[in-house]
Amino acid sequence: MFQTRLTTDQPKKGRRLLPLLSGFLVVAVLAGALVFSSTIRSGAHAAAASTHCATRQSSETLNDGFGNVLDWLRMTTTWCWNGLTVTSHKTVLAWGVTTLGNITGDSALFSPDFSFNCYVASGSNRGCSGNHEVATEKFDNAFLKNGIAITVNEWENYKGQFFSQGSVKHCPGGC
Repeated sequence: MFQTRLTTDQPKKGRRLLPLLSGFLVVAVLAGALVFSSTIRSGAHAAAASTHCATRQSSETLNDGFGNVLDWLRMTTTWCWNGLTVTSHKTVLAWGVTTLGNITGDSALFSPDFSFNCYVASGSNRGCSGNHEVATEKFDNAFLKNGIAITVNEWENYKGQFFSQGSVKHCPGGC
């Protein structure tokens, strides 16, 4: 009769390396976390040296007596700051007349007035620690023979703060 030879299981070499490699992996992850944490907490100068960015949007609308939007103006601004100044800035304008606005006779003049300036923001003594932009789009109404001017103002600063304000002005006879 054929007899099989008795064997004992030997641990495989790969099994011995798994805990060892896992240990290195944990150490590598912890080391990475410590380096990241160290960079974040490197003191008061880190806040001034690191740059942060944000995007905010402001809009203003002309509504009818029922709250339906007729005309609108929107500004979307992205800015970056480093705790001392505003380091970069970009604003995109959009405007339009809704279907209801078209039906009631509104049309956009498609020539928005836009201006930008930097200033010394509150709490700072550095130029361009704040930004201000203002846009105005004019609309005419063919039936009423009057105009509308929609304006949006935005302010951003070196602390990452954002403020906005909008207004609608009616102009008898046109703007």
